[in-house]
Amino acid sequence: MHLRLALAVSLTLVAALATPAGAPSAGAPPTSAAALARPVGPTGVVLPAADPMAADLQRAIERNQREYAALFGQLARARDEREAFAIQDEMRQSRTGLQIELLRIQAAYARRAGREELAYEFDRTVEALIRH
Repeated sequence: MHLRLALAVSLTLVAALATPAGAPSAGAPPTSAAALARPVGPTGVVLPAADPMAADLQRAIERNQREYAALFGQLARARDEREAFAIQDEMRQSRTGLQIELLRIQAAYARRAGREELAYEFDRTVEALIRH
């Protein structure tokens, strides 16, 4: 698996988890009554029943959303251009940090499932993100 493919898979997963409940994604069937019975996270995302990885990913996304919102507030209060650019850099680092965290969570679950090759690919993608 190449870096782009791994990132695409991770970002697709993030997009799927970040889709608000009831908002149909492209090509997805309408929300069923069974889906509505599942737990809903604070962002309105319907969580899969008894899926610990999805729950861990959702918590990471929600933590990052709070962090990003705080940084956005700081940006609005920036005193000058230099401070604004520094905050924007923190915002970019925050999003990259989220990608890394999501990949690490997926790698850990892949290892627990005995899928060492997949875990290795996630780890390689993390290393590539850290280097860039």
